[in-house]
Amino acid sequence: MPNFKDISSFSEWAGDDKDQFALAVVKGLIMDTVRNANSGHTGGPMSSADFAYILFAEYLNFDPKNSEWFKRDRFVLSAGHESALLYVLLTLIGWLNIDDLRRFRQLHSKTPGHPEETKININFFMVLEGYAVAYLKYSDKYSEEQKTAKALKLGLWQGDFDTPEEWRKKNR
Repeated sequence: MPNFKDISSFSEWAGDDKDQFALAVVKGLIMDTVRNANSGHTGGPMSSADFAYILFAEYLNFDPKNSEWFKRDRFVLSAGHESALLYVLLTLIGWLNIDDLRRFRQLHSKTPGHPEETKININFFMVLEGYAVAYLKYSDKYSEEQKTAKALKLGLWQGDFDTPEEWRKKNR
């Protein structure tokens, strides 16, 4: 596999080599981000890096130049200890920058730990709220058909609630 010394020929690398290199960068940034903050966890983010990289690289629809694009997919990560992973991925697509990673878990930064609400649209919610809150956050932006299609596409019906209507009845 090529390494950082061969980066000038990156465009010529095989697809698998590019993916492995990108994952090494993601994992390195996770380690650096957490260590620099002297707070947080690397285990969860590193163990989830492979699937999250594939999800962002091959499946999610978004526009790196427009974080507010209406038809973008939302990635809901309901695991506060893995926020470093999400911030690194958002840095790689251009919605955050390296300085934001340097301020990870710092007061008033764009990259707090366990972010309930942040200064950027990352759709990340408190650990115990997860999918249901994410769904309801966008309830006024979509028709019921659009919400159901999005939720099914993202796998939101995996035990958090049966249907939006039932969940609303139980939780309002």
